[in-house]
Order: sequence, then C-alpha cells, then structure tokens
Amino acid sequence: NENGELFASLQYEWTTPDIAPQIDNPALKHLAINQTKFADLALGKLVWGSASELPEKEQELFSGMGSLSIAAIPIFVNDTWWASIFFHECRHERQWIDIELEVFQTAASIFGAAETQSRTEKKLVRRQLAMSLLQEIVTVSLQAANMREMGETVTNRLAHLIGADRCFFTLWDDTNQRAIPFAAYGLEQHIYANQETKPGEMTFTQSALNMERILIVEDTVAVTMLISDY
Repeated sequence: NENGELFASLQYEWTTPDIAPQIDNPALKHLAINQTKFADLALGKLVWGSASELPEKEQELFSGMGSLSIAAIPIFVNDTWWASIFFHECRHERQWIDIELEVFQTAASIFGAAETQSRTEKKLVRRQLAMSLLQEIVTVSLQAANMREMGETVTNRLAHLIGADRCFFTLWDDTNQRAIPFAAYGLEQHIYANQETKPGEMTFTQSALNMERILIVEDTVAVTMLISDY
C-alpha cells in the first residue's frame, strides 16, 4: 500500500481430495506480511520447514489450515517480487530435502519466465497499437480543414489511444499569460472551447509550463478550486 506495507492473497490452489481447500479462507485474503517470516520472500529467500518452527503468528495461521510443514518459494518478474508458490504437507511433519527445494525453485523460475515473456509480448502489442494510432493522428490532423477540426481530431484520437474518458487541448497566450481552452473529448466536448480564463489565473496548463514537466494530479477529488482549464 501507500505506506510500503506488503499484502498477499491466495489466488490459485490445488489440493488432494482428502484435504480441505483454503481458496475461500478469509485469513488468506489481503494478508499483511510485513511483520511475518514471509517478508523474506520479497528478498528472494525461501521459507520452509515445520509449521511448529515458525513464529507464533505464522503457527496460528497454518494450524488453522491443518498444515504441518510448508515450503514457500518467491517468483520474481523483471527483478521484482511478483508472487509465491506455497507447498503444504498436512499429513505429517517433514523436512524438505535439497532436491525437492531445487524442483520448487525451478517451477518458480518457469512461472517467472512465462510472466516476463507475457508482459513483453503485451508491451510489444501496445507499442505497435500506439505507433499505429499516433501515425493515424498525424495523418488525419494534416488533412484537417482548419485548426479547430485538427484540435478536435487530436483530442478524440489521443483519448482513444490511452483509453481516457476525457481529453482537453489548450493553447497558451504568452502575451496575456493565460490558457485558452481549445478542444475537448468527453462530456465537456461541446462547451469547453467557450470557457474563458483570466490573465494570470492559475490553471493546470500554466502549472505544467512553470514546472517544465508533466503535471500529475493524483487525487482529482481533493481539488476543491473550480479550474476551468483541465
């Protein structure tokens, strides 16, 4: 979360027919792990052994599941902890042997490699789509009959490019130091260009120009001032 606390939730499960499934166990949903042994997974460390050897908090969790021995192996994607595989022995306590732990790590590596490849493929597809749409935007903009039509085309296509609900296009009047609403996509599409800003009025456009970088508004609900320039 925003405080850097780690949480984990059980997503998939396989059990033998005689073992009670835990997939709907509320204790395994949004489980805080910062203060548990499983925080070591984020460091790439394996966590394994008898449940009775774990700290009290973890013992309580696994005793409720009927787990006597566990082995937890982290899965990394692009050097970032992405998930973990847990193996549980519910019939008797056991000490995992080296070859078993090596097999578990191999499985984790396969999962990590598959997810990495999937993300790479998705990035390539998104990039190709973005490049195609950008080329289309440039082509259509050059064919526009006037500046207004060009602005409307750009806002419409850019909104579709990133899947945005709204897109606003402003011009900057450097002489009078004010933003000029020009074109928009979304609910304000037909009224945006008719709005006016006063010289020196602080707007998102002016703020971005002053900072000389992208302006990101994390919480638009918290913005209480009525700003005509989006």
